[in-house]
Amino acid sequence: MEDHIIVIGNQDLSGILPATTELVGFANRLSQIVSLPTALLVIDPEGLKPVKVPDGCDKVIRVAVSGRPDFTPWMYFSILPGILKTINPSFVCIAHDSSGIDFAPGIAALLEGACITGVEEIGSDNEGPWFGRQILSGKKIARTRPLKKPVILTIETCAFADAALGKKRRKRPEVLLTAYYEPVYHETGESPEAMAVPTALTDAEVIIAAGNGIGRKENLELVDELAGCFSRSAVAGSRIICDRGWLPYSRQVGETGATVRPRLYIACGISGASQHLAGMRGSELVVAVNTDPKAPICRAADICVIEDINLFLPELIQRLKEEKPAL
Repeated sequence: MEDHIIVIGNQDLSGILPATTELVGFANRLSQIVSLPTALLVIDPEGLKPVKVPDGCDKVIRVAVSGRPDFTPWMYFSILPGILKTINPSFVCIAHDSSGIDFAPGIAALLEGACITGVEEIGSDNEGPWFGRQILSGKKIARTRPLKKPVILTIETCAFADAALGKKRRKRPEVLLTAYYEPVYHETGESPEAMAVPTALTDAEVIIAAGNGIGRKENLELVDELAGCFSRSAVAGSRIICDRGWLPYSRQVGETGATVRPRLYIACGISGASQHLAGMRGSELVVAVNTDPKAPICRAADICVIEDINLFLPELIQRLKEEKPAL
């Protein structure tokens, strides 16, 4: 097979997930730099209809998996190395989510290639392509250049949401590969809380998110009251807030939580770690309320309010109650 940029479809048993479209957009941007065709690799579980794939790639590679896959990192780690050795790509693009960041480094090691995680910028110079990723808690962007191939890349959620997919491409005939997957464990059941889908977050037009900077659990009452000023709103939290039990994990925004795209996102006392920014990057308008003007969230926000939430939120709530916003 000719040299390619491979996109690993981000999917579950329901089919292709939205992050795959962003991966295709990134792959096409990379394709313009390195002049290589793109191919989308998707998994067709045994007994289910073939998944529908987004447009934009030159080719689709379908992997027919015998034995029902569970789309865990172990499943990808089990079947992808052998397939990728057969395809021999130069670049492999994977979503930077809780699953992708688990299996990508291991695959790079097995293929004796390079691995660059958390990519959110791309560019090139006389020496070839470089990939930008956050360092120093999001305060700087490091430009990293791989020294060997294949290059396994994990792409930050929403970092390339606006990447043009280009013209519709007529996909070349699909290559059907086969793989067998046998889980190394057995299922004992599902926990309703662990499997809960945070629909309140994904459907909300306004999200008020609380971080470590709120100080005390009692200050969540201010966050709740602010959310109550909007009709289609929800309260969310950073990971540390959920780890403390102040909010359930179904309310967590970030790489290991929900990815949200509200019209308005108000971050209260959130520093802005890259993991959290990945979950809210698609928000239309971001307002950050923080006492630290150098916090990474301030660089990602459209509006920064440098103030203690205990002083600012009551004033904001009072004004909103008087004006009754349309959201």
